[in-house]
Amino acid sequence: MNYLKKLILRDDLMNIFFPVYSFFDSLILIFLLGYIRGSFFPILSLPILSRQNKILIAVILVLGWILSVFIVSMLQSKNLNKTKHYLGALGTSGVIYGIITVSLISVNDFMGFSFVQALLVFVYSFIILLISRMAFFMVYKITDRGYRKRKKIVIIGSNATARRLIDHFSDKSVSTAQVEGLFDARDNFEEEYIDFYLGELNDVKSYCLEHKVDEIYYTLANHKDYLNELRSFADENYIFLGIVPDLDIEDDFKLRTHVIDHHGIPVVSYERTPLSSHINRFTKRSFDIVVSSIVLVLLSLTLFPVIAIMIKMDSKGPIFFKQLRTGKSCRTFWCYKFRTMTVNNEAHLKQATRDDKRVTAVGRFLRKTSLDELPQFFNALRGDMSIVGPRPHMIVHTDQYTREFATFKIRHAIEAGITGYAQVNGFRGEIKEPWQMEKRVLFDKYYLENWSILLDLQIIYKTIINLFKGENTAY
Repeated sequence: MNYLKKLILRDDLMNIFFPVYSFFDSLILIFLLGYIRGSFFPILSLPILSRQNKILIAVILVLGWILSVFIVSMLQSKNLNKTKHYLGALGTSGVIYGIITVSLISVNDFMGFSFVQALLVFVYSFIILLISRMAFFMVYKITDRGYRKRKKIVIIGSNATARRLIDHFSDKSVSTAQVEGLFDARDNFEEEYIDFYLGELNDVKSYCLEHKVDEIYYTLANHKDYLNELRSFADENYIFLGIVPDLDIEDDFKLRTHVIDHHGIPVVSYERTPLSSHINRFTKRSFDIVVSSIVLVLLSLTLFPVIAIMIKMDSKGPIFFKQLRTGKSCRTFWCYKFRTMTVNNEAHLKQATRDDKRVTAVGRFLRKTSLDELPQFFNALRGDMSIVGPRPHMIVHTDQYTREFATFKIRHAIEAGITGYAQVNGFRGEIKEPWQMEKRVLFDKYYLENWSILLDLQIIYKTIINLFKGENTAY
């Protein structure tokens, strides 16, 4: 009952209706299954299924989708209020749904499904679910502003945290709340926020009752007795009371936190990136393994032998070049590339420059087309790197940039990438001026803050486009 009361007080009824929406999705999947051998799927040529196997596949599809939606919390308000967050959650749930359904259907030999057939079942079913979910999202966005209850909110305190709350609730793209004002000693108010002044602390109760306030947010660091009194008042009058710690931290990161309950002692934990989440890391790692495996299998039989012959015919030396680079948590790893230079003593110390005499004729072509980076899919498969992430540097350069840029090491919060957000935005290759590294760090920090499987796909798409267009900094 306490949990239900909390949901109602927070006007977060989307969580209550989660089973309803999941059931609707399940009906779509079961309906889809009924046509799985019909003319709707002419290319599938699936085996004849017994009634028992049809039920089993239905259960796998339904539970796989419900589980994936639940894991990524697709119906949380943070995802429903911003389109890019919803699309990111939808993409992540799709990856999880695909892993669950394809693996469970294809491993059951008695059903007679090959891996490709299981993959096609996933693709078709997810397309239908994608249409369903986007239709739901459009209806939600249209009706949300008109029918959702507009909450009345008051804030106790006039500190920096209180002012950030005002800015947050004033953003109508993420909130439907109406901030009535602030309660604190009048002398504590800055002139910019004086219009939000509602009264002293002893005026809170009468104001809340008179104006039917829905939520109170408490931001003060003291007044313990008053807080206990306020908590009793809120419980008695069914008003949500939120205690907001005064974390007045100047940081160009968006601060993400969650509260851990240690036997009744609340501990606020920082969560700087979406990849702090176990499920997001699992999704990204699964994507790396699947894509890297496919790329390595395909290229090992086709392109790799051709490049190897070209390198051996062009100059003396090994086909592959390996170099210690700095990865996640500043741990070093051997990064693999096709050799593009003559064997020299400066390879581990000096970055390649325009018209660098060490670069061979074939090497210049490989570097221009970024084909020299292809062996790094082996690094991604091993887990040293990811397909998308901040590009790794030589150890000597990591040491140098760590001394010169205070925020440089933030890039090492996750695995280094074969391609990255900074690279597709024009910041790759040689670093000539300090501002170029500053920009690169800013782009990498944006990636850390805003990671989603959708963003990874966008970066991969831009990387492929840039390969065909050519880049001036690729040398």
